[in-house]
Amino acid sequence: MGTVTGSGEYEEGQLATLVALPKEGYRFVEWLDGVKDNPRYVTVTGAAAFVAKFEKIPDVEKEYFVTAISANDEMGKVLGGGTYKSGATATLVAIPNTGYKFVRWNDGKTDNPRAVTVNDNLIFVAQFDKEGIDTKPTYTISIASSDESMGTVSNAGQHTVEEGTVFVLTATAKVGHYFVRWEDNSTDLNRVITVTENHNYIAFFAKNPDVVNTYIITVSSANDAQGHTEGSGAYKEGQSVIIKAIAHDGYEFKEWNDGNKEAVRMITITANAKYVASFQEKKTYYTVNVLSANDSQGTVLGAGIYEAGSEISIAAIPAKGYHFDHWNDGNTDNPRTVVVDRDLTFIANFELGDGIYNIEGQDSGVSKVMIDGHVYIITPNGEMYDAVGRKQ
Repeated sequence: MGTVTGSGEYEEGQLATLVALPKEGYRFVEWLDGVKDNPRYVTVTGAAAFVAKFEKIPDVEKEYFVTAISANDEMGKVLGGGTYKSGATATLVAIPNTGYKFVRWNDGKTDNPRAVTVNDNLIFVAQFDKEGIDTKPTYTISIASSDESMGTVSNAGQHTVEEGTVFVLTATAKVGHYFVRWEDNSTDLNRVITVTENHNYIAFFAKNPDVVNTYIITVSSANDAQGHTEGSGAYKEGQSVIIKAIAHDGYEFKEWNDGNKEAVRMITITANAKYVASFQEKKTYYTVNVLSANDSQGTVLGAGIYEAGSEISIAAIPAKGYHFDHWNDGNTDNPRTVVVDRDLTFIANFELGDGIYNIEGQDSGVSKVMIDGHVYIITPNGEMYDAVGRKQ
């Protein structure tokens, strides 16, 4: 009958929103504890269960009017017309006057009396004729085009008529097409038929191979400030056309609306089509050079190509017997954080002496200490150096 949203785990004091969602044909009545709010807001104080009650919406009894009349009141009358509730059964009776007989209803049915189920406003017309006169039988014919985009036919539709009725059928091809045949293999564009039986008359058409269709191609930008396009126009079917997406300064092409990512692409014309180019802000990249003033004194890390605005780290690693002294711009941070806003070059300068190199695995009495989160090296004679070899 319905579902509920809002179940889950909540912290104490948190506000939970409960919503009862009835299915089609049902409606929310109330919660099991009698509360009728929907949605319902509950402050969570502990584990709880909330049950929504639903009920079926009563069917609305509609009423319809049945019109039951005679085609000629002098020949007979009809009983059974009136107002009925939806789904009720109406019994119609055609009563001919003296010297006449009932023939049929307007829909071709011959039942009399006749029972009909009322589900809409209905009209029934009883047809009568003189006694002793034979009534012609009726037939249904259907006239149609196999494809209305290629051609049309006259008198299209379904017709219920008396035997002997005459129809003129005309098949008219649309531009670029031609008439082929009727479903009974007749090739007459215009033909006269006399109704003698139920029958379908369908006209078949075909595309004229000598006619080439022309289609409209629309090429546009999703944002004219970011870029423009080329290639819109009217083209013949089967033609190959190049369309282009051209980004403005500061932007670059992203993709077409069909997912294609080629800014310049060739398409084959098969139908009217729209191509929309999307653009995005252009990403800028810069080169960061990180060099050692003397490769024998130390090496460096951090060189590369980075997107503009990136924050990167560079480092200078002294060789044995050397220590890092400064970068070419005077900065002494090592490692060092820099923001990439242009092409940059950093040169690490090293100095001889005082520094120490890798001491891991040495039995020289050298020790490491941690002070305020920083590593320091203590030599046997009591001298202290930082992690990059600077004497403290």
